[in-house]
Amino acid sequence: IINLTVKNAEITGGFNPNVSVSYHLTQAGANIDDASIPDPTAFTNTLPNPQIVFARVTNNITGCFSTEPLAVEVFLLPVPTIPADLEVCDID
Repeated sequence: IINLTVKNAEITGGFNPNVSVSYHLTQAGANIDDASIPDPTAFTNTLPNPQIVFARVTNNITGCFSTEPLAVEVFLLPVPTIPADLEVCDID
């Protein structure tokens, strides 16, 4: 599960209360502001890595917008293994 909104400041160039960001699975959806990802703070990558989502940045005053692709890639870390030959030591 990935929080896409951590990229908002980078995408918008900083905090701007007059700008909103939505995320979409397709460029077409971003272009017409349809079918945005319902909860971008808990997005699950379901396609092969990297999955491309589209950020739509809208100026809330003018209504002008821009869309940009965003590659979402998940890296799985190896699970640590415990050596099989552990020995018990006394505390003295």
